Amino acid sequence: MKRALAVNSVKYDMADQNQLSQQIILLTGTITPPKNAKNLVVTDSILRLQQYSTAFEFYLQQLSQGYFTHLVFVDNSGSDCSVLEQLAEKYGLTQQVEIISYEGLDYPAVYGRGYGEFKLVEHAMQQAKIIKVAGDEAEIWKISGRYIVANLKSVFRKSPENTDFYCHCRNHPIYWIDLFILKWRKSAYKPFLSNIYLLLKEADDGHSSEQKFRQLVDDNLANIRIIKRFNVIPRLIGVRGYDNQPYQNSYKYQIRSIANTLVPFIWI
Repeated sequence: MKRALAVNSVKYDMADQNQLSQQIILLTGTITPPKNAKNLVVTDSILRLQQYSTAFEFYLQQLSQGYFTHLVFVDNSGSDCSVLEQLAEKYGLTQQVEIISYEGLDYPAVYGRGYGEFKLVEHAMQQAKIIKVAGDEAEIWKISGRYIVANLKSVFRKSPENTDFYCHCRNHPIYWIDLFILKWRKSAYKPFLSNIYLLLKEADDGHSSEQKFRQLVDDNLANIRIIKRFNVIPRLIGVRGYDNQPYQNSYKYQIRSIANTLVPFIWI
């Protein structure tokens, strides 16, 4: 059994910052997945840590340039995150960075990655000091931690301000929501997202967590302000966990970006 870690080596005073301008990136991670993880090919913990480290350093660079205010990384496998701590120290950003690793894989693997990731998100929203002391108007950007959003600056700058939940939905070929990147206002988390992972179990009816989440967005029982399409299509760099294939498909990205501009009513 790994030793549970709670690496909160953070010294910051968020009271000195304008709460209306707080943008926090929450990177989710499972460095050491269970051996029986559902639909997961990339399982080697050393390789995964390398991928997380590469992405983490990219976001540190973006943080150093002021594109957002704080960075939180949370791992749910109780793994050693010292390499990430060292990177934060290298960039002199420990006051704006928080790293947490805890034992959170206490659920059947058949529930799927969406269930596990948003169970992790629940832990982060309750335990991360940076998030806990942030103002209600703070914006939380959840990004799957092994992926780099190469056009992060454009995605952030062209995101809507007057919304509680910002996401990217697709209608073709199936009803779906991209879960690798989402934004929500902190005040909207409790009424809309708290414990949402309990509704994402993939063992129930064969539907993916992306399909289940999309239905919850469409229903919007919390009656919050939701925008279902990104103004700028995120350009991902990384390797998909379920098939070990790269996201660097420039043709698909270009087609989706063009469609998003010329025929925005066609959600692909």
